[in-house]
Formats: sequence, structure tokens, C-alpha cells
Amino acid sequence: MRVTTLTASSFKKPYALFAVAQVLLLVSMILGTLGHQRSSLLVEAGFPLFSAVSFLIAIRDSEKYSLHKVELGLCYFPPALLALSTSFCFGGLGTSPVLAVLWIAAFVPPSLMILVSMVKSIKFHVFSKRYIPICVVVAVFFALSLLDIRSWATVDEYQYFSGIQKALSWKFVFSSNGILRLCSHQSYLSALWYVAGAGLTNGGIVGIRLTQVFLQAAATIAFYFIALRVFAAKGIKEIEAALLTAVYSLNPLVLGLSNEISLDVMSASFLVLITASYLYEKPFLFLFLAVNLAFCKESNLFILLGIGCGIIICATSSRRMATEGKRIFPMLSPFDLSCGLSLVLAAISCVIALKGGLWGVTRAAVANFNQFAFNSIHVSMLLKEVFFLNFSWVLWAVVIAGIAIWVIEWRHDNRREEIHNEMVMLLPLTLATGFYLLFLLAYLTYCLPRYLLPIIPSLVLAAWIPLQFAHKRFVPLGGLCVVAVLFLVETFWTVDPVSLGVFKTFDVGSTTLISTRAFYGDDPSAGIQTDDEHTSIRELGAGSHYNRQHVGFGYMFDEFLSDIKYDSDTLIILDPVLGPATHEDLFSSRKTNTTTQYFDELRGGVTLSKTDIPLNCIIAPSSSCDLNLSDYREYKRIIFISFPYRQEYYAAAQPIRNLAIIHQGDFKKNGWSMTWYLLKDGS
Repeated sequence: MRVTTLTASSFKKPYALFAVAQVLLLVSMILGTLGHQRSSLLVEAGFPLFSAVSFLIAIRDSEKYSLHKVELGLCYFPPALLALSTSFCFGGLGTSPVLAVLWIAAFVPPSLMILVSMVKSIKFHVFSKRYIPICVVVAVFFALSLLDIRSWATVDEYQYFSGIQKALSWKFVFSSNGILRLCSHQSYLSALWYVAGAGLTNGGIVGIRLTQVFLQAAATIAFYFIALRVFAAKGIKEIEAALLTAVYSLNPLVLGLSNEISLDVMSASFLVLITASYLYEKPFLFLFLAVNLAFCKESNLFILLGIGCGIIICATSSRRMATEGKRIFPMLSPFDLSCGLSLVLAAISCVIALKGGLWGVTRAAVANFNQFAFNSIHVSMLLKEVFFLNFSWVLWAVVIAGIAIWVIEWRHDNRREEIHNEMVMLLPLTLATGFYLLFLLAYLTYCLPRYLLPIIPSLVLAAWIPLQFAHKRFVPLGGLCVVAVLFLVETFWTVDPVSLGVFKTFDVGSTTLISTRAFYGDDPSAGIQTDDEHTSIRELGAGSHYNRQHVGFGYMFDEFLSDIKYDSDTLIILDPVLGPATHEDLFSSRKTNTTTQYFDELRGGVTLSKTDIPLNCIIAPSSSCDLNLSDYREYKRIIFISFPYRQEYYAAAQPIRNLAIIHQGDFKKNGWSMTWYLLKDGS
């Protein structure tokens, strides 16, 4: 492994300045939180200044500081992308053309210079046959992610989407950076990534999703190089590392939620990239990614706390072993700085979190919710997700079996030393996962599967540790292939019998979906529950988004609208199976009665484009009241739709039991089904 030597003077300039910039941004955020707005603005003004100076020094003297231009280019790419998106959509961003030109002048030229130098430095041997397997894995992941790139913005995703739409009006003035808090999260930097993608597609959802998919693809490549680095002593082959990467990238949460706009998806990607930058000694990139992770979501500070503790242990261990002539992991001083910064961020976060709630909430809406509190149902549901959801029990079985074998055969010194070396290199990632899992267990909130995304990388890597010691090489290769295929199928269709048996399911037609939702009932003092009516009427919430099967509802509804030739004179009335929710709960979490969805006549399907036909869709008044069609005289055609899920609470078609039904039919697609009734036909 390449060892970079940095002098004290070289350490002071780019690294220290960049670290100072991040600390200033953190201090500014804290001051703003405490209400000292003017002080916050003064401190925050130093953030772009120190960042720009540090980058310029690093670019000018990249050879002197042993910084590869690829590393600098990666750090510079996000602000360059943001500046470019400004030039394409500065009208939508709400900023002045002058300010847009300033941003373009500040970031685009040096970024282009770095990109040109990167292209010139690429050697042809990079494209040798040894990289074909990982190229295939990344291509498959990217292609499968594009399948649903234009699908609905559903449930929680719509909240993030609407927040990004508001952030598009940010004028790059630090006093208004609160608009970058997506869903009240500490998402100042991750929001800029999304804004950049949205700007390139004129605010559309496709650009936002592509930004996330590209970041996940980069994390997939990073995961491959992590495997090569950690398991190099045992001689891992490129095909083995690629298959291991396939197991990670095809995981039903990783691939299944690749198009689900979520800070958890971005957090998991940053975690993998941070681990790779640490293992390959890229301190500048490490700092950049660590700050992005910190300002992606506040719970990530517990991940940084684990990374920081892991780095301290590794540094202490390597220095101690170096005196014995057995140094296994060189430690650079910039990593110590990164570690200290991570620990500071995490410590401040923990203090703030323990004094109140996260997400900017100091008092929960209901007792002990969205706060640190112990609840046995919450813990049991979360642990079931960790150990059983989406064939994860297969990986855990391999890990547990490996631990048992290692304990039994502990006397094999060579094997024990190799495992020890691998565990030392994975220690920052392992502790990051452990600290984050402890946070999930201790912090009482909804048990959403997407929260588990940062746990997956370490679980997949841990599963390979015992597999690599198989006597026959085809055993681990065959095992990886089987798991990858199972994950791929599970991503689009729930086939895991253990998951279906452990979790609550609900009918959607010819198949069932899993729900991991847990809610408070009418009496908050009763604590969190899993089987009350409030849980049941929210089954299509984020708790059912554990793979990509939930998009089947959208495709079914899209095809139905096309099949009936929907127009602006048609009214769609949905069964009140969703209780007090509006039709927008099928796409979002908004509770307004305003129409925010549209129908594309040419392509077919529900969109968010205001240039298409408005979607006239309402929820029936209640399950016990009859509809009064006279209230909807302006519509020439009225159609009532009944869904199969959770009919134990709502009798099918009960709201229209006294109405004349002109026609009744069934519509099915992708395992989803619904019964529709034509109540008025004036077409």
C-alpha cells in the first residue's frame, strides 16, 4: 500500500484550512440553533472563504502535497455541478444572473481543468480485463435503477421532493440556508447535491433520482476496492470482489430503494465512500466526505462517532505494533485530524440530542416519541428487520457460523492472524455500524426499513470473512452467486419465506406485501403498537418500502387510467381504506385536498408536471357514509375504486352500497388488483 509522507508545513495548508472551514460551518449551525443569527452569519461567511483557499492551494501544489488530481476532482465535482445547474436553471433557482455567473466563474473553470488532467492521466491498462467484472456489476445496478426512474414520488419520498423544490429557490445566501433542511433534517450539504440534479433537469424528479443513483454507483465501485484492500492478504480475486459487490448492490434495500429519494440512501453511500477513502489513505477526500455525511442527516453523527473511535483504535494499535516491527496499517496525521473532527461533531450532536429530540424537535407530539426512550415493541421490530428482512438471515447465518468455526479452530495461528488484520481494517466501519444500530434501538421512532441502509455494507463484508477460508474455491463463489440471485429476485418480488412469516403482511391482490410500520393508537399512553387500526390504514406508507415491489401499485393505477382513457371530465373516488388520508397519501404524505398530481395522456401515467391533465381524485367521505353524486355534477364520468388490502376494517364498496352501479370490473397488474365501479357515465 502506498504510504504518503506529509511534512508539518504541508499539513498546515490545505488540510487545516479545509478543516477550519468545516468547523466554522458547524459553529455557525450551532449559533443559529441557539438563536444568535448575526453571529452565525459572521462565522458562516468564513466557510466559503477557507474552503476556496484550501482547494486552490491543493490544486496549485497537488504534486507537493502528494494529492492525486482524481481526489481533488471528486471533491470539486459537487460545487461544479451545482454551478452548472444554476446556469441551466437560474430562473427556477430564484437567484440573479450576476450571482449565477459568479458561481460559474468560481467553480467551473478549475473543475474543467481538473477533469482534463484526470483524463490525460488515465492509463490504458485501467481498461484491462481485470476490471470487466466490476464494470458489469455497476452497469447492471445502473440499468436496473433506471427501470423505475420515472415512477411516482410516493409517501415519504414526496416530502423530500417538495423540500427540494423549495430549496431550488435558495439564493445562495447563508442567512436563508434553513431552506436546505429537508424534512427538518440537518441536510445542508446533501440538499445541495439534490438541488444540483434538480437544476439540470429543470426541477424534475428524474434529475434528483439520477444524482442519487450516480452516488450509489460510485459507492458500488468503492465497495469493490474496499473488498480488494481488506481481503488482499488472502488473495481475493477480482471476480470474487465483484461478486461480493454484486451481493451488496443487489440487496433489496440498496437496489430496491435506489430511486426512493431519501437521506438514508445518500448516508449509506457516503459511509462506503468514507471507508474507501480511509483504507486508501485519501485524507482530503475523507474530510470532504465526512462533512457531507455529517450534514446529510443528524443521526449520521453517531456513525461518525464510530468511525472516529475506530480510527483511534487502529492508530493506537498500528503505532504499538510498529515498535514491534509488525506495523499493519500506516496512519497519517490528517486522519487524526479527521478523527478529531468526527468526534467533535458526534459529541455535540449527542449532547443536543439528549437534551431534546432530533429533527429540530424539542418536544414530541406524543409521549416519548421521536426521543430517546425504551420500548420493547420498537426494539423487537427493529431487530426482526435487522436479522430477517429480505434474506438478511442468510448473511447472518454465514457470519454466525463463521464465528463458531473460528472459536472452535482458534488454535490455527495463521488463520487467526489474517482474520485479525481484516477486522482491524474494518474496525471503523464496524464501530460505525454498531454505534448507528445502538442509536436506532435507543431512539423511539417509526421502524422504517430504509433506516437499515447504513448497516448493509459491514454485514456483507463480514459474511465474506468465513467464506474466504473454504477449502474449495467454488464454494464461496457459488454461495455469492446464489445470494445475489436471491437478492435480485427479492428486489422486485417478495419471495423470502422467512420475511413473509416473521412480519405482518397485507393483501394487494394475488400476492402480499410486508409492513414494518408501527404507530401510536388513539391513546398515546398505551405506547407504540403494531396491530391497531391506525397501523392498518397506513400500510402503503414507508413501512412497506422494503424493496421495489411497492411501485406495482403505481403501475397498476397508471395503466388503469390509460385503459379508461382518463380526461379532465373524469372523477376517481377511492375506497376510504386509508381512513382520514387523502388520495395524495398514495404518492405522498401531504394531507391537503389540493390537486398536486397530473396525468400524462401521451406517455400514460401519473406525473408531477403541471403541463399535464390535473388528476381529479378524492377519498370517499367515510366507510359509513353514502356518496352524494350531486356534489360532483361538473364531472361527466365518476368511477369508484376499491382495493383489497385491509378489508377487515372496511367492507368492500360499502360507501356506494345504495348507488346505482352502471358497470363493475376488475383490474390486475403485477400482483396488484382492484375492483372498479362506474357510477356515472356522461361521456
